[in-house]
Amino acid sequence: LNGGIAKTDSENLLTPDEAAALMNVNPRWLYRHAAKLPFTRRINRKNLRFSEASLRRWLATKRPVTTR
Repeated sequence: LNGGIAKTDSENLLTPDEAAALMNVNPRWLYRHAAKLPFTRRINRKNLRFSEASLRRWLATKRPVTTR
């Protein structure tokens, strides 16, 4: 059993803080935009997790035009 969280063996789920660090954004930004982000996994009404593999694929296609 996997604790009631349905995920594949290859899917690593990140917390909002971990995902925000990867994306270089504030965790609040993730919560505000979670409904539109394809890598969001809603665990229950209050908890979000983010698929690491999907997030990395999304980042690869969404690189910002400007760099710091």
